[in-house]
Amino acid sequence: MSRLPREILEVSFRNALDSTSTTTRHLLLGNGFSIDARESFRYDSLFERAGGFSPPVDQLFRDLRSTDFEAALENLSRRIAEAKDDHPLVAELVEQQREIRQAFLTAVSRVHPDSSTDIDDEEKANCAAFLSHFVGTNRDLGTRNKNFRGKIFTTNYDLLLYWCLVKYGKRLNCHDGYINPSHTDEYGVWRPTSAPRLLYLHGALHIFRVGSQHRMNRYQGHRRLIAQTRRRLGVGEFPLFVSEGSQEMKRKAIDASPYLTMASDALDGALKNSKAALFIFGHGLGERDGHLLKRIGELRIGSVFIGAWGGRAGPSGGAVERWAETWWQERERESLPYPLNVYVFDSSRFSVWKRRFR
Repeated sequence: MSRLPREILEVSFRNALDSTSTTTRHLLLGNGFSIDARESFRYDSLFERAGGFSPPVDQLFRDLRSTDFEAALENLSRRIAEAKDDHPLVAELVEQQREIRQAFLTAVSRVHPDSSTDIDDEEKANCAAFLSHFVGTNRDLGTRNKNFRGKIFTTNYDLLLYWCLVKYGKRLNCHDGYINPSHTDEYGVWRPTSAPRLLYLHGALHIFRVGSQHRMNRYQGHRRLIAQTRRRLGVGEFPLFVSEGSQEMKRKAIDASPYLTMASDALDGALKNSKAALFIFGHGLGERDGHLLKRIGELRIGSVFIGAWGGRAGPSGGAVERWAETWWQERERESLPYPLNVYVFDSSRFSVWKRRFR
């Protein structure tokens, strides 16, 4: 087999769109998408709003010299595996994990805007314009019996994306698969029929497991969605939420959930299309999300466009290069005859919510 192309090209976001105008585009969103709207979603800000920790957990963060919740959870997962025969210690470490997960959710609910009206109409319109490059009626392109609509995958837990899609649902035609039979129902119930176009890969604040069902909070009259979520947190109910620190533990948590398994399979389905393009925006490309990122090299997707702050020379440039090399090596190792083109655009020159291009 001839050597596949192995070069990272820098492009502008506009050029990325122009070069894929007749290509199915899928979108993978990370926390930078929400930070772009509200700085309060940065991990340091969340840590400050989490409240006090027990002495062992407080010491853990001090030892790590980090405010990264996932790093703390990963550390505890490793220590639990090492102490598997020390049952009292394992129980203590598991309780620390529970405390950190709850603190993270509490922090998110505290920094989260109270209502969709806190994201103004112009911001939501700008976000909808961004999303329309991937989903929506303008991706039909006037072709006969064919459209180029992709799917939106997100690892975020907040409601900002959901709020935008609720307002522009008809234009974007991007549903989440939760059926709400009547306007008075408390929940929308997920029906495992076909994969929707919006998928929460790690769960979300407004999705709860109730018995054997996965249910999504819906608007009830004047009861705001985030208020419903906070009420459920207050009575000890826990959202569907992948908070494990390591990629192995994340994979295990996903496999244990029918909804998350469906979302994961939908991502695989998107990545199996060798003629499609995947756009990654606001994602840190960290190793803890290797369970998602490795599949780019293992499957057939033809092009990947990565938004990196400062472009290839920015702080994420090294991660872009490492992952690109990993993907190319995987395809060569498995003798996969599918070339992968990797591009980088400078996300600091582009804002989803402010609609600025430079």
